[in-house]
Amino acid sequence: MVDTYKEIIQSNNKDKIMSEFLSLIDKDKKQDSIKFLYKLILYSIDDNSTLSKNIKPLIISIKENYNNNIKMKIFLDAYLIDTLWIIGFNMNNQVSNQNINEHDRIKAENYKNLINLLLNEKLINKIELIEKLEEPTLNQIGLIDSKDFKNKFTRINTKSYEQTKFNLLREESEGYSELITFLFDINELKIKLEQKEIETILKKIVKIIGYFNLDSYRVLDIAIEVFKYSPFNINYIKIFDILNKKILLPIFDFKFSENPSDKKLMLIAAQLIHFNYISLESFLPHVNPSLSTLQNNFVKKYQAMHDYIKNALNDEIKFQINSYVEQNLSLNKSANYFCDFKYIISKAINWEENQNKKNGENNTQIKSEEKINQLYLLLECFIIIKDKNNFFKIYNLIKDFFDPFDNIGVIYELCNLIKWMIKPLLTQDNNNINKIEEKKDNLFNQCNNFNEFIQKIPEILYILNIGLSKDQILFQKLLMIFNKNITEVKNNFELFKKLFIDIIFPSLSLMDPCPSLLNLLWNFLSNFDYIIRYTLYEQWLNISYKVHPYLIIKSIVVWKEIQKWQKGLSQENARKHGRILQIISNSNPLIVFDSIIRINNAT
Repeated sequence: MVDTYKEIIQSNNKDKIMSEFLSLIDKDKKQDSIKFLYKLILYSIDDNSTLSKNIKPLIISIKENYNNNIKMKIFLDAYLIDTLWIIGFNMNNQVSNQNINEHDRIKAENYKNLINLLLNEKLINKIELIEKLEEPTLNQIGLIDSKDFKNKFTRINTKSYEQTKFNLLREESEGYSELITFLFDINELKIKLEQKEIETILKKIVKIIGYFNLDSYRVLDIAIEVFKYSPFNINYIKIFDILNKKILLPIFDFKFSENPSDKKLMLIAAQLIHFNYISLESFLPHVNPSLSTLQNNFVKKYQAMHDYIKNALNDEIKFQINSYVEQNLSLNKSANYFCDFKYIISKAINWEENQNKKNGENNTQIKSEEKINQLYLLLECFIIIKDKNNFFKIYNLIKDFFDPFDNIGVIYELCNLIKWMIKPLLTQDNNNINKIEEKKDNLFNQCNNFNEFIQKIPEILYILNIGLSKDQILFQKLLMIFNKNITEVKNNFELFKKLFIDIIFPSLSLMDPCPSLLNLLWNFLSNFDYIIRYTLYEQWLNISYKVHPYLIIKSIVVWKEIQKWQKGLSQENARKHGRILQIISNSNPLIVFDSIIRINNAT
């Protein structure tokens, strides 16, 4: 068969050679086709062969015949490169055996010229050829420098044994020192930088990381730690553009495992979520407790509440609380107004003598769980950075089992947020309103006028609920705004009537005695006629004390204090008892008046 190939090739008949080679390919005779191509190229580089002039058009014709068949074109390229490799390998063996003569030298020169010709005409792929041919062959035809190639090859093989992570070599420690110093310099900048200045800073950081070959995990860890010293520096956020954002979640997961209640770290996470470096959906699975755990805790607290009421309270108080529970709470209802009865009752009424050790341990466990509730901590951080969208995303997930008293930090931040939002309405200089920053839909914004107050503030107040009782200053400011805009209040009376019954009156009932607040409240209520005022009083007494379990307990405490006050009342201590009555009735006047009337009627 090989002799037949030789005869066909030496005939120098282009059409005959081409038809023979194509027939071998069509019959899928790979070995025979490679042998034929080997003989064809071997004769073409022979100095005595006239085929060397026709090898280029012959290869072009063969490839053009399969121009539309991509699969065959790939096979032909592979056949051609394999053939060149076999010829080059044999020629290298001849050189190594020192059997080279003038004929072999000319053949090697023709081989080199043939490869250069095929490369120049783009008949073969240079990268595939370099991957296939031997190092001496590549050096001989001038595609690589053998000495430089050996140095690079040795360097790459040696580099695989280098320690690239947590390396404590002097130059790497120097790199981290320079990086930390530079990051702190950025953190101290108080003004907002322009884009060109930020780009210059980022290039400097990239140079430090590249020059010292710093590890990406450690660089990102350092950046987060430095960011904790100034979490509101917007200039610093841009640094995360050049860092590996894909490893942010594992780093946060590891850091929170060491300190679950790290508020500064959670604030950084909130900032990165706000600026879309991390998605909220991907971050929530790394936060404890989960939504299902929160819901399970709610059910457990509800059951513990019933058990405690049955075992610890006398019949009179038990009747009042049970009637409230039957009317307002059920496992299928929203838990917005749910709280831990067991803990509240023991503190408010001093019913601690019947609690056993197990109950005390449960209370301690509940309180410790609340301290490390990272979901509430994240909610608090979104309030701090005024991220409205992400705040409501989380709140909508947990609103069925959310009570602000589960985390006092949420209450204080909501109060601070409302004070900031209503600040323009309390300023005497109306020109200051025009200086407010441009509003953004994804953020909480300040109120320019009372109409914006009506649109924005009630929604937040209903989330805060009776947590308003924790901030008397905010309560006072709200009453001042109501008095200042009494006309608009009357125009939206139903909205404000519901707001007072659900939020204002209940919060006032839980506050410590403060005569100035009652004066402000009277200044507001005196703007309405007699019928409206007494309608509000009736709903304060019969509805407002049922919006939250705290108010049930508060009404019981006030009722017991009135009983105690009346038992000690005499003609000699009437003035002293009058002052005591004033203190008791300061925040809960209707409970006091109603209790006195009931006691007098009973006697």
